[in-house]
Amino acid sequence: KGMYYDGVLPRFPASCTRLLTPLCVRAADPRVPAVEVRSKDGDGAFLQVERMPSGRSLENVPTDFFVSTVFSSQGRFGAYGTPADVSVVKSEMKGGTRYVDIGFSALTPNGSEQRRHAVVAAVMPQGSEDCVMLVGGTTELRWKKGKSQEAIRGMLDTLTVDNTRQTKIPRTIQSDYRYSEGTLFQ
Repeated sequence: KGMYYDGVLPRFPASCTRLLTPLCVRAADPRVPAVEVRSKDGDGAFLQVERMPSGRSLENVPTDFFVSTVFSSQGRFGAYGTPADVSVVKSEMKGGTRYVDIGFSALTPNGSEQRRHAVVAAVMPQGSEDCVMLVGGTTELRWKKGKSQEAIRGMLDTLTVDNTRQTKIPRTIQSDYRYSEGTLFQ
């Protein structure tokens, strides 16, 4: 029914705090990443796993795939509404990793728009039909100042998947350990 990914955790900067510890990296609810980090300054990163379109690879999948999965109303940046003014700044392959730089506006809890910049680092583990994405982002202002950009790009460059194993566990909310009785989400 899916793949279990071993050793997928990247090296997060010391300035970030790990919020959740993963057992799997594909949540039943895409707005609840299995791994997410944030710094006190607003920089953040999360892992997301999505099925690649049939017959596609990282080299030939359109950038719209990354935009539609990461920036959907059900995605991490869509908590207060679908992100607006989403534009791909750059897309490139380096080794086995696809990097997509994206600018966008996201709604804040008080309803105002905030211009942000994110980079998606995507790998496709051998033997898998899934794309493992590490998404790092910050405000456009912090991105332009450069320090956040350097830290985020450095973190994204550490994304690797050591191993994959077949699993028969279906991708449903009932299979997600975080939704069981007595957890944070119940």
